[in-house]
Parts: sequence; structure tokens; C-alpha cells
Amino acid sequence: MPEERTKFEFVCVGSVHWDSVGRISAKLRKGDDVPGEVLQIPGGVALNVSLALNSLGAPPLVCSAVGDDREGEELLARVSSAGLTVRCIYKVPSAHTDRCVFIEDEMNQVTGVSDCRMLENESVCLVHSLTNIDIIDWIPSPTLVADGNLSIDALNELANKPTFKSFQINFMAASPRKAARAMAFSRRQNCTVYLNKKEAEELGSRCFKNSRAAAQFMLELGFSRVIVTDSGRAVVDCDRTSLVTATPGKIPAGMHVLGAGDNFTAAHMTAEKRGFNRSDALDFAIEYAQQFTTKRSRQ
Repeated sequence: MPEERTKFEFVCVGSVHWDSVGRISAKLRKGDDVPGEVLQIPGGVALNVSLALNSLGAPPLVCSAVGDDREGEELLARVSSAGLTVRCIYKVPSAHTDRCVFIEDEMNQVTGVSDCRMLENESVCLVHSLTNIDIIDWIPSPTLVADGNLSIDALNELANKPTFKSFQINFMAASPRKAARAMAFSRRQNCTVYLNKKEAEELGSRCFKNSRAAAQFMLELGFSRVIVTDSGRAVVDCDRTSLVTATPGKIPAGMHVLGAGDNFTAAHMTAEKRGFNRSDALDFAIEYAQQFTTKRSRQ
């Protein structure tokens, strides 16, 4: 009997690292040194999305890299214990595992510094590794989820390599400073770009009145479909045929919002795989992200 293979609907390619998160119950001002809580948790866009997909009943294949240091070993153990397969998370010899530092204040503002240099250096190798695993051949039309922590060279390969031509690609901007990397997919037809209004403004080098204006400008840049969020204001799903909006409830002060966008994206992708229409998919994703925020704030 042939070995039974796990079927993955999603392949998440991108950042898996440690997050050091400082939580404070005050508004952070320049030069402040305030008491708070400091946590170390597994993070990274690809990992956050993968964990959410797994909890939604759609376990993905995660493709990333960690260092061959103690932090990398501990991270792989945590990821595995969470129920995700780690066979495509590679240990890079003589490399340090990536790390990011975030501060969350009572006004739901997140300030961060991301050190993803190791992932950037290994990005092209990660993309090449996707062509060497059998998932490409035996799962019909999986969705590739890529984040902006990958290098521009790697993203260009995902966008243009014939191997991935039939794949749906969902790209997540990851941060305003890396939003311009979305341009790798500006002429790709079967691609959805997820970003927030601030990331769209950085990409477009201009301010937008709302998420609707941001989404419409993204289409002018050549993107076939974009999902634009705006911190508790209208969320827009826009392609060349129509524009769909949904409005989430206001996020109360003091909620911990780090990772909410990744959970929104995972829930939206899952809803679409389940056959939800575009309006219901947005509503489902908003509700799931709000549940995540509430749960995380209680921890």
C-alpha cells in the first residue's frame, strides 16, 4: 500500500521567528521607560497565518527557515507541539534565528522592529525548495500564501516561475516598509494582495481618505484583487468587477491587536475555500479576528 499523504490546501511561505512583546497599560511617548509585561512567543506572518489556518481546520504546509541555534530548536519544538508539520522549516547552518520586538500600548498602537535578515537571505532557496517537494504535483491547485518578509527576488520567482503559474497566490504585505514588495504581483491574474491602509499609502506614496480609495488605487497599479483593512473602519474586497465592503466594530482601548491582521487573512482565505460569498467571507474573517483579539487580551 502506498504511504498516505497529508493533503494541504495552503502552503505558507515566509517568516517564522520569535516575537518579544512588551505590553504596557499607558500611551507610549518618545523617551518613555514604563513598567509593563514582556513576553516571548512564536511569531512571524507565515506562522501566525498557519496557526490560525490550523485552528480553522485547514492545516497548512509551512515553508520557512530558522537558525541552527538554541532559539531555532525551541521554536521548531513549539511549532510542532502546536500541531503544524515542520518538515519544510529548514535549519540554516551557522545562522541565528530571526527575532522581532514589539510594543503594544493601551491605545492599541503597535510599534515594532523586525530582524528577518536570515529569512531574506534564504528566501530564494525556500522558493526553490517548493519545486522539490511532491506537494506541487499531487495537490490540485493549492493556495500559496507568501509574506513581505521574503526578498523581492524570491517574490518575483513566485510571481513568474512557470511551476507556480496555476497556483492561486495570496500575498501579505507584512509591514508598511515592505509593502512595495507587493509590486512583484502587480500583473499576476490569480493573486490576492492583503494589506492595510497604511501599507497601501506607503506603496502608493500618498494618503488615502479610506480603504475604498486605497483599494481602487491598487487596481490602477495593476493588481487584480486586493483586500484592504483600516483599523476598525471599513474593510474592502476589490477586484476589476466589483467592490465589497464590511464594517467591523470599534476595537476597545486596551485590546492586544498584534497578529489580528494575520488571523483575519487566515479566516478570510478559509471562508473562501469553504465557498462563502465575498460579503460573508469578510464578515467571517472580521468576527474571527475580533475573537482572536479578545482571547489574546485575556491571556
